[in-house]
Amino acid sequence: MKKLFRRGHCLAGALAVVLLTMSLTVGQASAADNRYGGVEALTATGKVLTGPAAIEYYEQSRRGIKEQGQCTERQNFSGDMSGLCSGAKVVVINAMKMPFIARNINKAISEEDYPMVLNRVDPAQRQVNYTASCMMFVKKYRDGSCDEYPFASSRQGGLFGGRRARTEEVPRREQNCQGGTISRAYQQQNIVFGEEYGVVLIGTNSIPSGPYIGEDVAKDPSCDA
Repeated sequence: MKKLFRRGHCLAGALAVVLLTMSLTVGQASAADNRYGGVEALTATGKVLTGPAAIEYYEQSRRGIKEQGQCTERQNFSGDMSGLCSGAKVVVINAMKMPFIARNINKAISEEDYPMVLNRVDPAQRQVNYTASCMMFVKKYRDGSCDEYPFASSRQGGLFGGRRARTEEVPRREQNCQGGTISRAYQQQNIVFGEEYGVVLIGTNSIPSGPYIGEDVAKDPSCDA
């Protein structure tokens, strides 16, 4: 089990929201216990919880943001990405669809301490951030594209806090998929300029061990919402 997030964060001044590792496979679409068996939570006090205990901790934290009983974390991560069943707003990146982008995000957060809570910026600043991140990028493969984390569309992207966003080469298809995923999340959850949101990875057992070498290895190359 990959440990993606090393500490809790407070969203909108609420309780510390713990971040989850979802190790999903194609065959685990219906059984909740199987689907959430790979969840790991790190509490604000440093205690590691796994499985159902991690889910319960996360749900309790979410209820500090939204009224108890409206929704559960299982509902949110089993397909409702509208934000209606989520106390905190999130952008969800599916590693089965975007494995190399998920790899870049995973490495940025878990190994290099980049933030997983971001703030949306306007299109003009997004372009400034993307240029700052990828201006020196030279692709090695015909279909390669520069991926950056934190996202260029976030305040933490580009050059922020004295360092540039982490970059890796990824397939162009993944970049297109990610762009649509982020745009839908912004629209569906009404994430406005300046507002904060969390970045969550699912399907993390699909993250490749090595960088992109010219082959798209996505288990699910579609990019449906």
